[in-house]
Amino acid sequence: MLQSPHKLRPLATISLLASLAFACKDSGTAPVKAGPPAVVRIVSGDAQPGKVGEELPQPLVVKVMDANDNSVSGQVINFRVTAGGGTVFGGASSTNSQGIAQERWTLGTVAGAPQALEVRAVDNSTGAPLVFGTFTAIANAGPPASAVKEGGDAQAGAAAPLSPCRSLSRSPTGTATRYQALQYRGRLLREREA
Repeated sequence: MLQSPHKLRPLATISLLASLAFACKDSGTAPVKAGPPAVVRIVSGDAQPGKVGEELPQPLVVKVMDANDNSVSGQVINFRVTAGGGTVFGGASSTNSQGIAQERWTLGTVAGAPQALEVRAVDNSTGAPLVFGTFTAIANAGPPASAVKEGGDAQAGAAAPLSPCRSLSRSPTGTATRYQALQYRGRLLREREA
């Protein structure tokens, strides 16, 4: 015996509502609220070589995590040059939804001088200062922008003497390097930093 369509409609409605209620049930994957910053991990950009007075080729990248390794978003991170006299582009960056913050670093103007930059923050809950880590970089001299003869040219003396010749080279940032060369009958024998 067939049932009337009017009697089946309430059963279908109840079945549909039960299905919707089950589908909307919390799946347990709600986003976890991160706690205060506990650690900043250097992701990339540390120990890069670069030329004095120039921006490093790669950005400095850090990741901010709480004590449970959850990414902390919206945390202001400060980047502060502490050695070498270089500069940063912005000085501060807020972490994105993955806890990542980035900055650009221009090295100081002295080749071989230690270059260091600290990653800092202020705890949003307590106001305590936090120093998380230090980036370092290697400042190499760029090619000389000029070379100036300082002396030792047009010498006169006994046959076949060794004659020192001095020069001064300047990098594009103004760093000076003195060189001394020993010549014998116009041929370069040895060159060294003076």
